[in-house]
Amino acid sequence: MQKAGINYKANCPFHSEKTPSFFVSPSRNTFYCFGCGAKGDIFEFVQRFEGLDFQGALRLLAQRANVSLSTSTYQKGGKDEKEELYKIMEETCAFYEAQLQKREDAQKYLRERGLEEKIIKNFRIGFSPPEWRSASLCLIEKGFKEKDIEKAGLTKAGNKSNYDRFRGRIMFPIMDPSGRVIAFSGRVFDKTLEGEGSDMAKYVNSPETPLYHKSRILYGFDKAKEGFRRFTYAIVVEGQMDLLMNHQAGFINAVALSGTALAEEQLILIKRFTDKLLLSLDADVAGISASGKSAAIALKKGFDVKVAHLKGGKDPADIIKENPAQWKEIIKKAKHVIQFYLDVLSERVPDNRKFRMEVSKQVLPFVSLIQNAIDKAHFIDLVAKRLSVPVGAVEEELSKIPENPLNEGVYSQSSDNNKKEEKRSRKETIIFNIIGHLNHLNLSLEAKDKSLAQLKNIIGEENVFQRLKDKEYVSETAFVTEVEAILHQPEKTLKELLTQLLLEDKKEKAEIIKKEMSRMGEADVNYRELAKQYQDISREISELQEKSKLNNF
Repeated sequence: MQKAGINYKANCPFHSEKTPSFFVSPSRNTFYCFGCGAKGDIFEFVQRFEGLDFQGALRLLAQRANVSLSTSTYQKGGKDEKEELYKIMEETCAFYEAQLQKREDAQKYLRERGLEEKIIKNFRIGFSPPEWRSASLCLIEKGFKEKDIEKAGLTKAGNKSNYDRFRGRIMFPIMDPSGRVIAFSGRVFDKTLEGEGSDMAKYVNSPETPLYHKSRILYGFDKAKEGFRRFTYAIVVEGQMDLLMNHQAGFINAVALSGTALAEEQLILIKRFTDKLLLSLDADVAGISASGKSAAIALKKGFDVKVAHLKGGKDPADIIKENPAQWKEIIKKAKHVIQFYLDVLSERVPDNRKFRMEVSKQVLPFVSLIQNAIDKAHFIDLVAKRLSVPVGAVEEELSKIPENPLNEGVYSQSSDNNKKEEKRSRKETIIFNIIGHLNHLNLSLEAKDKSLAQLKNIIGEENVFQRLKDKEYVSETAFVTEVEAILHQPEKTLKELLTQLLLEDKKEKAEIIKKEMSRMGEADVNYRELAKQYQDISREISELQEKSKLNNF
């Protein structure tokens, strides 16, 4: 954070930028980003930054301030429902941990997989007994309601009563970014349960619950945050054992997926700490196909994406168990995803012409997603050299690729809690600044009345009234006007702002007339009249642009 008058400024933690547009006002206890529109108080900031709900943010801030929270702090109903689910998940995790201590065979299995006692305890690995209702009965005895246990995703409805979702399994608790248990992933272990149908899938994961949304959570993220800062990049692996062995080997910057491609919400979590990503993927056909979606969305979000090349059917856990130094060397030799695809395709497609066609089909879409123009130019040149074709040929093929190539479920829908703030339109930004000047600058009553009348004339009296009665909107304009003054920008007088607004209003009307003309065609009887209106308004736009000298505004 840098001092900016009475406020502070920094690069926004919620979107990528090079010039600071994120401001914090100590006097107002608020933050505001001019780039993405993020705003709020300290609770809103922690909720966004850590991926928590209000209760989680309150708990985290209380811990940092060394303030204890009692249960009376929370009101019954509403958000308190989630707090009850958190308690249920915590009790269940403790129950599974205790059960693991009673099963020497399960402990032996974990040791044989290469896990040390320290990592087992740190990640709170447990065991779910094979009985139908052991965990749920334990919770009921502790005073929890059966409907809440089911809501937490721990039981399933049976013919007569609910039964435990997880039975006879090695249990891996999944935490939220602040370290609270919100879900489980269970690997089948107890062979006495074989033949019991779909419940005996190798892995069973918690369903979506009020606490757990799999597209927003990465296994091990709560423990990897410090690793992101230390290593300056994130390793993404495909399973719990891969994650655990990475952390045990010192790669504490690793996180794991749960059988899905990377989702946008997960990448937003990672990007708060680093924009460098290393995917651990197999080099077989299935692995290459699965990597496409994750790499595509990561490139689209501005990540520098590398791939650790795994061969021979071994996964990271196996490699680390046999030789941690080998895994370290694989990480060291990781290649950019485009280089990786070029190398793999050259091995699999010996025919030169077919190789070129496959590169055009599979690699160029990734090049088109690179956000940095200089970096994109580097890979265009690289592809041209590998294919022995002119750079212009590669650029021509790139121009044919749609804006969202590989859009086959890659770009996940943002959740209500993680929606990106919509940016204000140019016209709305000008109105915002005008109202800020009217409310918070020392202007004569005559100047204010005249400017207000012009504003009403352009956007309508009702639109002005709605904005002025919105206390939050007016308060925000105060902060923005204050920041503009601190930045020492050339003062935008109300006269200039109103000219800009009129210009944008004319442009909108011109666009509407243009679309109407296009719809009706020249043969329509009204076409000539609309053409004259379009010509007149175009002339007015030119005059306003010349007057304001804001052609590039």
